[in-house]
Amino acid sequence: MRGTRTFIALPLPRNLAAACLAWIGELKSRGVDARWVTEEELHITLAFLGELKTTEVVETCRQTTRVASQTDSFVLGLNGIGFFPSPKRPRILWAGLDRGMQETTALQEQLSQVLVRENLYRVEDRPFHPHVTLGRLNECTTEQAEILHSDFRHHKTPVGRIETCTVMESVPGNKPRYASMATCPLVPSPGKSK
Repeated sequence: MRGTRTFIALPLPRNLAAACLAWIGELKSRGVDARWVTEEELHITLAFLGELKTTEVVETCRQTTRVASQTDSFVLGLNGIGFFPSPKRPRILWAGLDRGMQETTALQEQLSQVLVRENLYRVEDRPFHPHVTLGRLNECTTEQAEILHSDFRHHKTPVGRIETCTVMESVPGNKPRYASMATCPLVPSPGKSK
């Protein structure tokens, strides 16, 4: 029996998602060939846990809710694009964080510590690099990647407030889709999003 492919994510506020979709529209108009993400797929992955048993999913939701309830909501903004694994071998096109990097990283570290302690997560070998995936490139040369990186380096989104993190299921298929298993509220902030 297969487990549930589980990850923990920060969903984007509507205004940030709208800005990402506008960037995708601009990239499409430039002829960039990619499998673009949809609005519902826009998020920042904090941890990919792999296939979990039902009891492990329940515990992941419980632990994530606990950590979220001790974390203040925060402001996030995006700036510029990048490529994984690198501009020399561009496969994934992503938007980087302009604001909220420290808070996102702190939340990811706190979740990782708790989930490792509960034997639900194994820390990845590569360092955490918060980003929003915009698309999976079908074809892109190093030169094209460098031009796009340069042209988009000053693109910024408005800021938005991150108020929840979500435990998600990745449902496999020709085009994977995501289903929320738990929405975990962060501590509300009386401040504004700017």
